[in-house]
Amino acid sequence: MTTGTPEFAVDYVTVGPYANGFGHFAGSRSFAFRVVRRDLIVELYRDGLASAVPTDEDVVARAHTPITDIDLDDERSLVATVRDLVSHAAPVVDPADRGFLGRISSVIG
Repeated sequence: MTTGTPEFAVDYVTVGPYANGFGHFAGSRSFAFRVVRRDLIVELYRDGLASAVPTDEDVVARAHTPITDIDLDDERSLVATVRDLVSHAAPVVDPADRGFLGRISSVIG
């Protein structure tokens, strides 16, 4: 099942307390979402994935929001929240790239 527009589409969604799913945006970029404890987490993946199952290294941006204001049993509410999170996702910072100290430790270590 695909829900959305050409710029944003959810290809699979499961509603309920363990809601999760995946989709794509901006043509070929992909994302996945899931409920973890009390948050809805969305992860955006790098373009041109070599595998159908992304790894932690493939995550380029992430966003989350508390589930308190989301009706997890309503697919439309869930998809609308995911769409908002995709558009507001923050880039993931590589722990090895934390400015000067990160560069120095990579040279020393």
